[in-house]
Amino acid sequence: MRTAVQQLMMSIERISPRKKHPHPATLQTFRLRPGTYPEQIVADDALRFIGVVDLLEVTEEGAEIIDFKSGSPNIAHEEQVRCYSTLWKHDVIRNPEGRTATRLRIVYPSSSIDLALDGVDYDDARDSLRTRIEVATEALEKGIPKARPLPNTCRYCSVRHLCDEYWETETNRERTNPIDLELEVRELRTANSGTVQLRQTSSHATIYGPIDGIESGDHVRALELYRSDDYESEKVQLHVMPHSELFVMRSE
Repeated sequence: MRTAVQQLMMSIERISPRKKHPHPATLQTFRLRPGTYPEQIVADDALRFIGVVDLLEVTEEGAEIIDFKSGSPNIAHEEQVRCYSTLWKHDVIRNPEGRTATRLRIVYPSSSIDLALDGVDYDDARDSLRTRIEVATEALEKGIPKARPLPNTCRYCSVRHLCDEYWETETNRERTNPIDLELEVRELRTANSGTVQLRQTSSHATIYGPIDGIESGDHVRALELYRSDDYESEKVQLHVMPHSELFVMRSE
C-alpha cells in the first residue's frame, strides 16, 4: 500500500503547480488553454467518437495524456491511450491547432508505462478508427450485435441482466464483491430473508435484504450483491445492498 501511495504522489506532484480548471469535462467546449484537466472529453466530431481522458495536461506545444489503471498492464490499455491521442489531435473544438500528444502515460498502482511516440501516423490511426466505427455501425444496422463479454466492460453495462452471453460465460464469475449471480428462489421466510440456489454451482445460500417482489420458484438475475462465506458451517450468505438490483426473468 505504501508503495502504491508513493507512486501516486510522484504522479501528481509534478502537475500540482500548474493551473487546475474546475469546470467538469462536459462543459469544456472551447480551446483548452495550458493547464491540467481531469476526466477531460476529447472528440473527433467528423467520426462522431469521443473519449474521456483521466488526466490531460495541456501546453502550447501539445498535451500529455495520462490514464490511471487499477489492474495489471494490458495491451488494451495501450490501444485505449493511443486512441485518446488520435481524438485529441483531431478535436477541432478543444484543440483547433491540431497539437499532438507530447507524452502518453499509463499509471498502475506500483508502476507506470510511457508509450513510444516515434513514428506515430495520426492519419493512419484515424483511418483505422473510422474502419472500426463503420464495422460496428454495420453490425448494428443488421440487428442485435453479437455480445463479446469482457470483465472490464460488462461490469459497467446497465443491461447485462438481459445478456445471455454474459451469464453463460466465465466473465461474471471472475468478479469479487460486489458480484452478479443467477439464482433460483427456493423459500422466502420474510420480506428480508430467504433461501436461494445458485445456478452456477447448484449450491444453496441464504439471502438477506429487501427482497419483496420476488416469489418462490422465480429465476432471478441479481446484480451487485455482496457474498460472505461461513467456512465453519460451509454456508453462503448473500446480501442485497442499497445499490443492488434483482431482476425476475420470465419465460416467454
